Amino acid sequence: MNRSADARPVGPEPPDPVKNPADDPRLRRILADACQQRGLDVTGARPMHRYNNTIYLLPAEHAVARLTGASSTAASIEVTQRFASWVAAEHGVAATAPLPGTTPVTVDDVTIGFWAYYPQPAGFAPTSAQLARQLHALHRAASAPFELPHWVPLGSLATAVAEPAAALALTDDERAWLTATIEQI
Repeated sequence: MNRSADARPVGPEPPDPVKNPADDPRLRRILADACQQRGLDVTGARPMHRYNNTIYLLPAEHAVARLTGASSTAASIEVTQRFASWVAAEHGVAATAPLPGTTPVTVDDVTIGFWAYYPQPAGFAPTSAQLARQLHALHRAASAPFELPHWVPLGSLATAVAEPAAALALTDDERAWLTATIEQI
């Protein structure tokens, strides 16, 4: 049988747990609680993305909810939202806007921020030139007129590697190597 190098198996695409995640009952409960606290309609909510954060579409609100773990606090999300609003308004950077009239909320060990939802045309993918223009505008921006927290490169990775759960996925040598590499950076 002669198969070309680019032959692909016939059949449906395998599920993608990042771009098409299964719903998680615990996160669904947390989302419902957070939306209730902020007076938002959770009807029709569905997970859009799940990796280190989970993003739920809130179609009734034309919004998304970003659920983050213990490394994010409501205060840190508020700074992120303030920065996104400022850089978009003052420097024309295409940054996602926080959902007006809402503030982040913490439920259990998860902090939830609410953002405007911008539907994308089917098959849309920005070009490298479009992304470069946005990065150029961002790098040309003056310093923010408010204090930003000190950025720690790979800080969330360092936290994850130090978690006891990492021992289930990494050997001691792998954890040591990752920790040393993070410290060098």
